[in-house]
Amino acid sequence: MSSDVLTKSNYQELMQNPRVYLTDPDLQKFQVEKDPNGIPRVRSGGLALTYQLFDSNKKLALRCFHKVSPRREQHYSAISSFLSSHPSSLFVRTAYQPHGILYKGGYFPITIMDWIEGDTLGTFVFKNFNNKKVMSELTDKFLKLVNELIHLQVGHGDLSHSNLMVTKGNLILIDYDGMYVPKLTGNLSVELGNRSFQHPGRSEKDFGPEIDRFSAIVIYLALKSISISPTIYQTYGTGREGLLFDQS
Repeated sequence: MSSDVLTKSNYQELMQNPRVYLTDPDLQKFQVEKDPNGIPRVRSGGLALTYQLFDSNKKLALRCFHKVSPRREQHYSAISSFLSSHPSSLFVRTAYQPHGILYKGGYFPITIMDWIEGDTLGTFVFKNFNNKKVMSELTDKFLKLVNELIHLQVGHGDLSHSNLMVTKGNLILIDYDGMYVPKLTGNLSVELGNRSFQHPGRSEKDFGPEIDRFSAIVIYLALKSISISPTIYQTYGTGREGLLFDQS
């Protein structure tokens, strides 16, 4: 039986030698990306830590959970099944391994997905806010993404500038911890998302195909405003958690 979660320091320790602790023989062949000091490079998220695994041909994103979620296995099983049966350019195929790590006698879950090269939406806007043409095209692409989510009847659950990647001119969603798919109807939300992009009244009971409505409006208004008047980003965007709007 899997235990709950490990601490960041535990993960940093075991990722020094992942082939010893990862239970999947295929993953044991990969190396972990390290910083200039030889320490595993980690990207921190609300529920998980992300590491890059690589070999000569491929890069993978390994996500290790640092917060407890009693429905995680059910959640990711439903998501993985949905993504396999509804392929879309918006998503990256995700594999959930409930016994992915064996550490000090206990098993701990991981998810594996292809590594996405590119900028987060927040970084891309920071680099391109002065280019009205690029920002206008980005706004249109975001609107198409939202319409595709509506068509699929799914909700990301944490739609924000850090969970959207811009790669080769396309938008891709990452981090599916709070995602809603039809098989999860009747469940409670496992997270409430980045508060700078969420309705202040959202609770764990708000979990369905419409959970992205408010955050989609917030992002669309920000992108559209910047595409019309780039200086608004300099005044209200840079150095803040949101694109233009924050929780307050």
